[in-house]
Amino acid sequence: MASKSTANRDWQVVTGEQLQEFTQSEWDVLLRHKYIVFARTNPEQKLQIVQEVQRRGETVAVTGGGVNDAPALAHANIGIAMGLCGSDIARQTADIVLLDDNFASIVMGIEEGRLLFDNLRSKISNGYPKMFQYQSNGNFRLSLAYTFAHLWPEIFPIMLTFVLGLPQGLSPMQILSIDLASEMPPAVSLAYEQPEQDIMLTRPRSRKTRLLSKGLLVYAYLFAGTGITIGCIAAYLSVYWYHNITFKDLLFTAEHHWKIGAVNFTTSDGVVYDEAQQLFIKGQAAGAWQVVLVMSQILLLVMFVYTPVSQYFMDTHAPPAHVWAIAPLVGLYLLAYNEGRKYLIRNYPKSKFIKLVKW
Repeated sequence: MASKSTANRDWQVVTGEQLQEFTQSEWDVLLRHKYIVFARTNPEQKLQIVQEVQRRGETVAVTGGGVNDAPALAHANIGIAMGLCGSDIARQTADIVLLDDNFASIVMGIEEGRLLFDNLRSKISNGYPKMFQYQSNGNFRLSLAYTFAHLWPEIFPIMLTFVLGLPQGLSPMQILSIDLASEMPPAVSLAYEQPEQDIMLTRPRSRKTRLLSKGLLVYAYLFAGTGITIGCIAAYLSVYWYHNITFKDLLFTAEHHWKIGAVNFTTSDGVVYDEAQQLFIKGQAAGAWQVVLVMSQILLLVMFVYTPVSQYFMDTHAPPAHVWAIAPLVGLYLLAYNEGRKYLIRNYPKSKFIKLVKW
């Protein structure tokens, strides 16, 4: 059956009796095969298989339903017991109980798990907060990217006020409006993020891969966060320049608080796919929910800046028209950076720079 099920010659069939004679070097050779069938094995040999695979740094999932499967289920990284026909001992030992006894449900669960991890990480590092930033697919990871990238653009204006005495760029009410109002719609849209078309074709991630990695922090704080911050500060200063007020004129004038309307509200939304997918050949567009919720974020921003009631309570003013051109420029920078990063990851995976920016 093994030979008929695949045209690949990289397979091996081993019986339980043969396993009794195996040395460690023979295990090394055996486990290099892509497809392996273990036949007529007893409970001790099933446990031995799990231990030998784990000893070589692999993550092992075991399915079973009988009492004899309990040792292997208990020792595996993920034990999956049959819910309908499995024994009580197997169900109590396993980490997961397959209620419908359908192995296809395991595949669906793996796909959902990969999507959850990738999306949460991307959300944290990419951040929607500050127009047209793009984010990597894959829901929990997305949250981290989303959160971290917008912190620096909110903190930096406050630092400028304390260090250089510049007029306050963002008031507490404006910061709250960003965090609790305008950022909520795109955050909700991530719940509807669709998986990559090849999400099940990629190799499983290593157990050493952490949700919060060095590459994610470098991207969120250095590349995305700094780029968004520069765009915000440029929008802020350009309003004063528009009114013939230079940067030198602004130094240490915070106590006078120029009410020119130098708001630096920005927003960033979009989709950036993983390193294996180029944006323009992806063939996968953002879902309708994501488009609708992102547009609602922009409408909230316009309401905060232009409606008289919001202007009164939030101390905002309509900025000059040229300010709106800065946000798409920041988005283009982020798009170019992400596409370039993915190109380098695909073509130079062993580069030291790639190890720094890959997350």
